[in-house]
Amino acid sequence: MLPGSSTPEPGLTKKGKKRGRPPKSETGESAAKRRDTKNAAGAATATGAKKGIKRTKEEVRLYCTCKQPFVSPRYMLPCEGCQEWYHGECVGLDRTRGEWLDLYYCAKCTSAVMHTTCAKSQLNLQVDRDDQARLQAMRRERDAIRDRVAVVERRKAFLSVVMERLSDVDTKKECRFDSRLVCPSQTWRVVRSASLDESAEGGVRLDFSVDDKEAIPASLTKYTICPKLGKCLRHEGWQQLKALEIEQDRTMEIAALARLNRERQHIKARMRLRRQNASAKSQAFMENGTIVHNAS
Repeated sequence: MLPGSSTPEPGLTKKGKKRGRPPKSETGESAAKRRDTKNAAGAATATGAKKGIKRTKEEVRLYCTCKQPFVSPRYMLPCEGCQEWYHGECVGLDRTRGEWLDLYYCAKCTSAVMHTTCAKSQLNLQVDRDDQARLQAMRRERDAIRDRVAVVERRKAFLSVVMERLSDVDTKKECRFDSRLVCPSQTWRVVRSASLDESAEGGVRLDFSVDDKEAIPASLTKYTICPKLGKCLRHEGWQQLKALEIEQDRTMEIAALARLNRERQHIKARMRLRRQNASAKSQAFMENGTIVHNAS
């Protein structure tokens, strides 16, 4: 039920909390004082005393912001925070609204609760911003990894064409190592594809994605083919070694991409859970019909 309405919403049930008057928690000492007060009051009446017996603050507990005792039938209700009791008329609640109210916080406790809630909200907001920044950084990392994977794929395709060219060559008698196989990975960014071409040195031609020849690394245009006949100690087993090297590079990049995707899913799930919790708390706050005091 929202503040300002005395009619409960459909589907709501009365809360089981005891309200209407403060609990009777009288100790033996306070009971004895009460009996002494009654006796003294009777004696004073018998003697015709005009003053009577005044109750002290220790004998009569004062409640609410008005600092008045409980007097039936005035309606009272407790604060869920400090457990102090307040007169309904002093806090703007009648008996009907109070009976349907789930939680009530006084102005002082409301200020403390809102301060704590705001602090938690600020913390969640900062964590959310950190997660957003991490996701942006991960997108850049993902693009860089995909670019490196594409470079590895170009190197692998080039090696496949070279091996196809050497299919009719006995590499035990002729080395035919292509120096372009040892070019740095960044130089392969300008390569579009590789194809067989008898007119090209070594029989393999590279096509580039840029028209500016100055942007093409010299190591890809000024290359050499090892002419050594017989066993070449310098490039021995180069076909298997280069194939293994390229496959290892590809496996490492794919693993890095998978690890990045798992972290991304974890961060998104954490953000989603944090927002669901915040939404659930807000919904529960509204459903409970908690009274929030406006600062005046």
